[in-house]
Amino acid sequence: MTPIKFTITGFPRSRTAWFAGYLTNGPVICYHEAYFNCQDMDSEEYTHIGNSDSGHLFNKEDTSDHRMVVVHRDLEEVRKSMLNLWDQDCGWLLQSMGRALDNIKGLHIDFPDIDKRMEEIHKYLDIPYNKERHALFTTLNIQAQDLENITC
Repeated sequence: MTPIKFTITGFPRSRTAWFAGYLTNGPVICYHEAYFNCQDMDSEEYTHIGNSDSGHLFNKEDTSDHRMVVVHRDLEEVRKSMLNLWDQDCGWLLQSMGRALDNIKGLHIDFPDIDKRMEEIHKYLDIPYNKERHALFTTLNIQAQDLENITC
């Protein structure tokens, strides 16, 4: 059976690492930054293979067969968060990314609405929704830790 492929993308600081952990369960695997980390997106071991990656726009891989979930977050919130965490002001890059994200075909979700639209996300991805797992993961703060050399 050919697995269903999906991508979750948005600005940096839009819960992509969280989504990777949350959605990886049983027959579903969701990598964080799969192409950057050279993950195999062609395995038939899973029913669903995903990539949750704020850098999706910069990937050269063909993802035309992926179900796309695009998370929109306020540009100024993202800019401030990146400035606070990494002392990098990437506002110019974020503006360009925002225009490109708007043009992606798929399910578009506003960042503050992620949790209340989680069942819709699951339905769109054709992944069974588990209310208890979702409740557990809403209590977790999951962030990538290997981003010390961010440059814009």
